[in-house]
Amino acid sequence: MSTDTVFGLVGILIFVAIIILRSYFSYLPNENHLGVIYRLGRFNRFVSPDDKTLLVPFLDNVHHEVSLYIRTAEVALENVELKDERKINVRFKVFFKTDLRVVANEKLIQVLEFRDEEWIPIIKANLEEIIRNNIFLNFNMAELDASRKSREIKRILSNEISNKVKEFGIVINPDYGVVLVDMLPSDINFEVSKKSSKAKLIEDDTIARILPVLAELKQLKDEDPRVGLLLELMSTIVDVKNLPDIVQSPADMKSRLSIAGILLLQLAGDSTTDAPLPVGNVKKKTGKSRK
Repeated sequence: MSTDTVFGLVGILIFVAIIILRSYFSYLPNENHLGVIYRLGRFNRFVSPDDKTLLVPFLDNVHHEVSLYIRTAEVALENVELKDERKINVRFKVFFKTDLRVVANEKLIQVLEFRDEEWIPIIKANLEEIIRNNIFLNFNMAELDASRKSREIKRILSNEISNKVKEFGIVINPDYGVVLVDMLPSDINFEVSKKSSKAKLIEDDTIARILPVLAELKQLKDEDPRVGLLLELMSTIVDVKNLPDIVQSPADMKSRLSIAGILLLQLAGDSTTDAPLPVGNVKKKTGKSRK
């Protein structure tokens, strides 16, 4: 066999070996996934979805792949305080993807160990901080509702959270990555509102009941000294002349009148009380005293 033939065969064998080795040791990530390559147990490089790379035998290995698909995280927060001190329960949906190529250098070693479920707590924690300590404190309920309709709140939240979590490799569209799904008054607000409404009904009902009794007692003022004393007592209860200006309001007057009214109804024998002095009895006793 001639020398040329030998060199030819060797060249062919080397070429075949290279093809085999390249096909065996080359690496292309799965569709829309980012490959993470380690060399001798330490991070070496990323491999993009459209790139094929050659792994050095016995030195390089594919540590893991990170999906670049869009994912969602749901965040529910209770008793979020607004500018007007009202509290609401809110629910958000966050659309995000993870891309380790944009991770801040100081976070890289930590983030390389993350897997699918470890991104969501970062999103939730940062979104809660933004909502509770910043954005929602700038809105009252009416403004927040208007902002939700105009989608302004979506843009504000999306931009804030996008800037906040990018250093962890979390990519969120800064214009529409966060959606406010639901917004309701909290249970605390509901209970306070319900109690306030109930108290107002009781107060209004008391005042409505005492007005006719008061009118009738005024007619009896000259006939029974007790009636005059009762009216003077009521006048003292509702008098706010000596109180600070801050409490001299119609609402305060109304509350005081209600308190006085309860006392009046009890003393005058309202049908809902057990007091022994109804208005009818006042007339009757007045007639006897004149005899």
